[in-house]
Amino acid sequence: MKARTENLVFVIENNHFREDKIHENFVHDHDHVFEYFASSSACLAQMHRHPMAVLIDYELKTFNHLESDALKILSTIKENKHHTQVVFFAGKDSLEVSKDVIAHGAYDYVVVGGTQYLRLRKVLENIERLRKHVLSEKKARLMTWIIFALYTGVIIGISIIYLKGYLHAGGGELIMP
Repeated sequence: MKARTENLVFVIENNHFREDKIHENFVHDHDHVFEYFASSSACLAQMHRHPMAVLIDYELKTFNHLESDALKILSTIKENKHHTQVVFFAGKDSLEVSKDVIAHGAYDYVVVGGTQYLRLRKVLENIERLRKHVLSEKKARLMTWIIFALYTGVIIGISIIYLKGYLHAGGGELIMP
């Protein structure tokens, strides 16, 4: 079965226990393709693949100065104008953290563990719906511009013919030079 890259989800998690739990909860999810990264740099190097979402552990541990913390990763994704939605997850609930990540441009903040994986699944479904809606709006705008360009081209063409004197304004007869 070929992987569907339009529903690609990157997961940045360097806690192997939590990564296994996420994998365990989404192993039967055939609507999304998950790729796991232990470091921010490995994930950011793959952003050219335009994942639908990036799930980031808010408590991501950085082991060297080259790695970014969770909010820096979000900033990098947003600065590079990716249309990827970023979702933070953590093992504990915090209203302050939730408000902070949303204020920085994250799509959502989810507390994982137990049945909260169902909420994470719902968040991914909502992102997919949003993405389809944005795509249909882009197609509609494109069609509007195409129609406008064709209409403008016809008007300009008629004007040029008229101005060159090939079309007589009174009777619409062709005048040969």
